[in-house]
Amino acid sequence: MDESKQLLEYTLCFVFDENKHCLMLQRRHPPHQGLWNALGGKLADGESAGQCCVREVQEEAGLTIVPRPGGTVECLDEQQPGVIYRLHVFSACHARVEVKGGREGELAWLELEKLTSGRRIVHNIPLFLPLVLTKFWFSARFFYRGDYLRNYAINLAEKSDGMPLDTGDNTLRGD
Repeated sequence: MDESKQLLEYTLCFVFDENKHCLMLQRRHPPHQGLWNALGGKLADGESAGQCCVREVQEEAGLTIVPRPGGTVECLDEQQPGVIYRLHVFSACHARVEVKGGREGELAWLELEKLTSGRRIVHNIPLFLPLVLTKFWFSARFFYRGDYLRNYAINLAEKSDGMPLDTGDNTLRGD
């Protein structure tokens, strides 16, 4: 990475129940205030992405999970040329339980259709969530100019076995 760039690392975790509902947070604060987002937050000093994911889900929802890494999302903004936001994306399965919101926002188990519709969801989630659901390892880069998405690229990463052409099985598994 370019020495002049500041790397800010975060996690996102999509926690699914047995009926393919996902636990989402309606953000109370910027960025993405008022929109539904996956659980997660900023890595603490010396913390791995996996440790951060577990900690953030525990803090925000009171759930203990075993996260599965899915890929990375990097966001770059022309108006912040020295900053790269890297999101380590995870998924997890957890039995549906009642959850209460907190200082970060309200929590709810949302139907998968709502997550892929893009309505009141953080704008880039519908673009990379299909890879999370199919468990392909991916890397994505989103390029912005302020509040405008200029372009993006999503790739299967080398850690992936690739995308099967047709398995006939679109079920979410907890393995």
